[in-house]
Amino acid sequence: MQGFYRNKYTTPDGKEVRYGASTQFEPADCRRAFPCWDEPNFKATFDITLITPKNLQAISNM
Repeated sequence: MQGFYRNKYTTPDGKEVRYGASTQFEPADCRRAFPCWDEPNFKATFDITLITPKNLQAISNM
């Protein structure tokens, strides 16, 4: 599995279908979708801030 994917989920109340995006580009496949320095030796750092409803939990592997 590699690439950029659209995913679909239903809200917790079951009233809405929403869409999200996910990727699987390791170790060096991001260059297939975006112009970048996609080499394992060139590490980037990120600061991520998420604002979520209190009844939901956000999970990341960043």
